[in-house]
Amino acid sequence: MCKVTRIAKQHNAQNGKRGFTLVELTVVMALLAILATMIVTFSGLMSDFVAKEQAEYDFLEDVSTLKESLSNWIAENDVDGAKFTLTEKKTVNEIDYYSSVISPINQVKFSNGKLTLYPETTVPLDEISYITFECVGTNLNLLKCTAYRYVDGEETPKTISFVVALRCATVGVEGGA
Repeated sequence: MCKVTRIAKQHNAQNGKRGFTLVELTVVMALLAILATMIVTFSGLMSDFVAKEQAEYDFLEDVSTLKESLSNWIAENDVDGAKFTLTEKKTVNEIDYYSSVISPINQVKFSNGKLTLYPETTVPLDEISYITFECVGTNLNLLKCTAYRYVDGEETPKTISFVVALRCATVGVEGGA
């Protein structure tokens, strides 16, 4: 052996320093691989959770937009003697849209993700599957609106309801209670 190599080995041995063994390096690499796998798996789970929560948030935002748009439209059309006429309430599976009519010119319709408040306003509501309107009990000055959202894999829709109070107009039901 050459003299320099012997001196270097003696120097390292005297100071207590030595290199890493192949086993130590393998253990560290295995631990890093396990940690990386855990991070990737956790990230995937969190992205699914975030997507689901984002859809819930979007539904709440759409319902808020629905309530604001409907309240503004009703306030404009809520005149003395006006009557919002609701067609007969149907079962969940039969509803494509549900309409509330003041006159043939002014009506509310929900179809293909858009709330149309005739004669001119259209509001996109992507997270709402359909909407229903009904009177609240026997009070003809309260209009209950319920927004429905179907979630993939669930048979029953998620719902959010709110009530709009009418000042002058009343609500009537055609074709049944």
